Amino acid sequence: MRCICGIRFQTREHVIQTCPEYEEHRHILREVDEQLELRILLGTKEGLEATAKFLAKSSAFTKTGKKRERRTTPTEEDDENDEEEDWWRRMEGDTEADLGLIEGEGREERQEDPRE
Repeated sequence: MRCICGIRFQTREHVIQTCPEYEEHRHILREVDEQLELRILLGTKEGLEATAKFLAKSSAFTKTGKKRERRTTPTEEDDENDEEEDWWRRMEGDTEADLGLIEGEGREERQEDPRE
């Protein structure tokens, strides 16, 4: 897969160690290992935590390599989708009662479906 910087292959090594697109976030990784050694960044608890933070902040390895903009306020379309999802849940019978599950004596028991 081609990297967003234009290099032919987007590898772990390239993104973590040399890609110019992510340089501004490498300080997160360098706090754990100044040399950006993959065995440390991907093989230790501290390294994995730093790598996860680096990936979240930089959006590396995403489809576009850029952060997705978050919508802060719901739109009318969001409300319509919520209503549609609720409708589908009701139609599919996606509740415990509809699935025939009841709670009894600390465990779930299967109730016979009268429709069967």
